[in-house]
Amino acid sequence: MGISKRLAFMARDRFDVTIDGPDGNKEEIFAYRVILNMDKETAETRTAAVMLGEEGDIIVATENWGATEVL
Repeated sequence: MGISKRLAFMARDRFDVTIDGPDGNKEEIFAYRVILNMDKETAETRTAAVMLGEEGDIIVATENWGATEVL
């Protein structure tokens, strides 16, 4: 099941990620859903998003994530 002419991937498992904090210390965070989409024929119009935090309540996405497009 999917959208015609689109490639999409979603990782649904929670996994730990270590990042360099602003003060130079390492910080452990949780990443939940990682979502990647792109046009199947041209590999253009790429979008991505990831849910972070213990509850997955922080969402980081590419600028074009919410763009409206006609499929």
